[in-house]
This record gives sequence, structure tokens and C-alpha cells, in this order.
Amino acid sequence: MPELKCQTPDCNNNVDDPNHPETGEWALLHKGELAGLYSSFESASSEAAARFHCRSCLIRQVSTPPLTLAVSAENIQAANNKLLMLLQKWARSITRRLFPANEMSL
Repeated sequence: MPELKCQTPDCNNNVDDPNHPETGEWALLHKGELAGLYSSFESASSEAAARFHCRSCLIRQVSTPPLTLAVSAENIQAANNKLLMLLQKWARSITRRLFPANEMSL
């Protein structure tokens, strides 16, 4: 089996890196295009070596970071108040444009 040699430092991935969880698939990229998805780093690197030889490649794990949203009742109420205030400003602006001051008086 050919040995994987990458020309870009981005291609060298440390599999034991704690910042990269091993739960996702591994994406093989060549010339900015997705060349394939693999279940392990080893299978992606062996495929890269076989298909692309010594050309530059990129192997990255496909994962999504955990999403945590801290929402309180005060935050929701503040957002509602701001939205209401913006809606009122918009309504006043539209009203002024549609009905100039000299046309509104009787």
C-alpha cells in the first residue's frame, strides 16, 4: 500500500486530539472537492494515498460541536420588548410616509 504524504500542514491530523471527537465520519478533500466520506481516519488516509499519491489532500472529521443555549424568561421578555419597539418604529415611519402631516389634519 502506498504511504500517505501530504504537502499541506492541514492534512496532518492527530487522531488522538481531544478537541476532535471520534464520533463523526472523516471527509477526504482533494483540490477543494469532496473525494469521499470514511468511517475512520485510517481508511480515509489509505484511500488518499491510493488515489492521489503525493498530491495535496485534506482529511478532516465531520462533526458538529455541542450546541448549548442559555435562555431565561428575562431574555425572552427583553427580545419581545425590543421586537415590539422596532415594529412600532416601523409602523410610525410607514404612516409618516403614506400620510404626510399636512394631509392628516382636518
